Amino acid sequence: MNTLVKYYDQLVASKGSDVSFLLPLCGKSHDMKWLADKGHNVVGAEFAELPCKVFFDEQGLKYDTTPMEGVSDGFLHKSDDGKIKFFQSDFFKFTKSHAGVFDVIWDRASLVAINKKDREKYVDKIISLLKPDGVCMLESLVYEGSFRGTKKK
Repeated sequence: MNTLVKYYDQLVASKGSDVSFLLPLCGKSHDMKWLADKGHNVVGAEFAELPCKVFFDEQGLKYDTTPMEGVSDGFLHKSDDGKIKFFQSDFFKFTKSHAGVFDVIWDRASLVAINKKDREKYVDKIISLLKPDGVCMLESLVYEGSFRGTKKK
């Protein structure tokens, strides 16, 4: 959350007070509640059900769960005040028809979680969900070598 706090003013500058945020592959990120408390509409996209439910429980927020329109295995978890929405599905099935397009996309290490072969597809998806004057902030990691399949000799 330190990066979001550090650059928050720059992200929302010239966007007004009601900024729409997307946090792809966000897990149970506390960033969502922090942004909603600032008056913004916040959408999280997450594949697994557990982080969605744990987020609302940890934050003490009441929410409803409904099937996600057009995605047979997807669900929408929405806070009672409607400020926080969690779309639980394969991120590549999430489209602007579900929640519109966004002023800000805050990608906190999601890109590195995507298989290398799907990263271009992921970037295309992010671009399709961003308003023409929107901004995307990416926090990432750089690995030296590989952690997958590395064997000690």
